[in-house]
Amino acid sequence: MPESGEKWVGIGIVRPKILYIGGRLSYYLRSEKQQIIDKTRHQWMSDGQKHKAIARQAERVLLANGRFKTLIRCACCHHLFCRNEIEANHLIPVGPLKSICTEHVTEYRERMFCKASGLEALCKPCHQEKTRQQRQSQQTANLLH
Repeated sequence: MPESGEKWVGIGIVRPKILYIGGRLSYYLRSEKQQIIDKTRHQWMSDGQKHKAIARQAERVLLANGRFKTLIRCACCHHLFCRNEIEANHLIPVGPLKSICTEHVTEYRERMFCKASGLEALCKPCHQEKTRQQRQSQQTANLLH
């Protein structure tokens, strides 16, 4: 049962975000749609499929000091990067959440939590560029309709 200030949405209870503004405690009220997106992204951060997809592109490299280091090869530029410089990219774009109806939330979550074969490891610059291009082509497609 939701406590005071909480709201039940299609994927569980979402609490209002609490912020300190000017030394005072205040509530940051978000729309239901933004709450669903935030909760889904939070769950995505710990998803095992994402880590499996990145591990598939890992390589052990011998360093000059004789030690081995595990680096990940970017699927776009093919350079090697440390784990913290790599992001998982969806081969089928997740896209925006259209509305908070159950059908759209379910579709959004299915696109977000795909199998490891639906993901690729990209370095941060390549991922940003690919995302920018996808958003641009989506905007162009929306203008044509």
